Amino acid sequence: VGKALDRAKSLERISAHNRAATRRRILLGLAQLRDAHRELSQVLGIAAPEPSSPTGFTPTNPPDKAPNTPRSEEETDLDLGDLDREDLAPHEQRLVEAVLSAVSVLEDSLKRASQACIPAGELGTPQASLSELEAAAQAAVAASRAVEGLTSNSIGGLDRDGFAVSLE
Repeated sequence: VGKALDRAKSLERISAHNRAATRRRILLGLAQLRDAHRELSQVLGIAAPEPSSPTGFTPTNPPDKAPNTPRSEEETDLDLGDLDREDLAPHEQRLVEAVLSAVSVLEDSLKRASQACIPAGELGTPQASLSELEAAAQAAVAASRAVEGLTSNSIGGLDRDGFAVSLE
């Protein structure tokens, strides 16, 4: 009885609209790509761009602190700055930069796919068939899985075998 109730509860969260369910899968892949983008940017020592909303609307959240607010002694003690940054060999850095570039292209593609899931009745949104959106959702899952493997196998020293498996 308990398992049946749990299954019934999970059905409550399933979207009755295929476009919404497909968009949710695309957004999940997009979130994983953004995490990889952030990790790769940190390894390279560059600031990751602020993610915008896939719908084009960017919520305004007040910052925790103003940019020029002095940091407390505890915050400066915990900040290791460049000391905790991994030094990459030149070939590893080029590889991480290439993966980061690919992640950026994939992010842009998934943003457009997510926007295409919005019904065409709303202004400025392109119309896409459900089969095209399903293909985009499947590609989002595959891309996020591949990028996760590429990222984990290129950070902290290149694992050639693991990297090659991620490309398959």
